[in-house]
Amino acid sequence: ATSSKYMEWDESADQLDVTGSLDITGNTTMVGTLTVGVDDTGHDVKFFGATAGSYMLWDESQDDLIIGGAGRIGIGETSPKATLHISDGTAASGVGSGGNPNQASLYIEDAEMPMIYFVDSGEGTDDKVMSIANMNEGLHFQSHVDANYAYDVSNIMIIHRDGNVGIGTASPARRLDIEDSVDGDFIAIQLTNTHSTDDLDDSVSIVFSPDNAQLNSARIRVGKDEDYSTSANNSAHM
Repeated sequence: ATSSKYMEWDESADQLDVTGSLDITGNTTMVGTLTVGVDDTGHDVKFFGATAGSYMLWDESQDDLIIGGAGRIGIGETSPKATLHISDGTAASGVGSGGNPNQASLYIEDAEMPMIYFVDSGEGTDDKVMSIANMNEGLHFQSHVDANYAYDVSNIMIIHRDGNVGIGTASPARRLDIEDSVDGDFIAIQLTNTHSTDDLDDSVSIVFSPDNAQLNSARIRVGKDEDYSTSANNSAHM
């Protein structure tokens, strides 16, 4: 009915050209390449967005789904605010009784070693990549060099599934287990108090309490002028 709308068969190209809208009711089977928008990427299925350079494509040769340009992915979210925005669509959040994974916002599973890489492309050589991996019954924080993502430091920190935390060790034996290979026979732990009112407020204290009771505790305190004291059962020792 409209002169500018038409459908024609191009015998030379073996293709059907449609100008205007095409409504299909029922199942449609396509063999070959489906292009939505301008075919300029050489991939198999392409959808081009309103913003220049934004697109979604399926690369059949690599089995990859690719979101490019300014495109964002919203899962359970109609207005994604980041490259990947995940929402369960409800006000309630968190893991329910018994740790039901159906209430989690993100579920990552791998048969060998689930891992997330964080790459800061603005950093220098071998300073870009860090990762978190679930392996050997714990969460491992690691740094990597650029070449093949080989480990730089493999045991920065480990949180074992039993609650023990290790720094510099892959097998923490206590709630906090710190190992270091620095020269000398001590491990440096630095505690700094930036408050600057009086000697007492400026001090740094470590409290050892077997049952969370102050009367049964021991304390080591270091003051502003490098004065050092210990106390046990509220009795001070210099």
